[in-house]
Amino acid sequence: RLVSELLATVPEGTTVTRGRCLSYGEGITFWPVAEALRDLAGILDDDPHDVARAKLDALAAGDRATSERAAAAVGLSEAAYPVDELFWGLRRVLARIAASGPLVVAFEDLHWAEPTMLDLVEYLAAFASGPLVLLCIARPELLETRPGLASAMLQLEQLSETETAELVEALGVGDAELQQRITS
Repeated sequence: RLVSELLATVPEGTTVTRGRCLSYGEGITFWPVAEALRDLAGILDDDPHDVARAKLDALAAGDRATSERAAAAVGLSEAAYPVDELFWGLRRVLARIAASGPLVVAFEDLHWAEPTMLDLVEYLAAFASGPLVLLCIARPELLETRPGLASAMLQLEQLSETETAELVEALGVGDAELQQRITS
């Protein structure tokens, strides 16, 4: 909810996309990136493979090497590349999009991400260029295994009793008994 509210306030002309990490499944390493790129490219679930690939190629602005690696990372190519080349291709696609205006990429539930996805996030944070914001939402326990992700972290703490009461009041809950139940 907080992410939705935040993303609704970005300045006009900002491109926003989201991808979520899944808690289980096969072939989910780059699932959040695939969701984000499909959204950015306008790829629909029922698009034929060649149409989806053409849309991704358009995001890469004709850079075949970048497009090939990004396509391999998100399951639109059977080609196999080393992980560092996949990272390079994904970074280049995001940089090309950000070159035309600010880009916000929100990765949700990062605590469920595969280690390679976490490596990608760290890589993008270190090497991405242009007006690109990575908004990663995760549970605090992620920092136990990836303390490097804390460098630009905003940790949300529990509301105090007074803050909770103010929030309940601001929401227009009129019944005092209900206010007390919600606050407690």
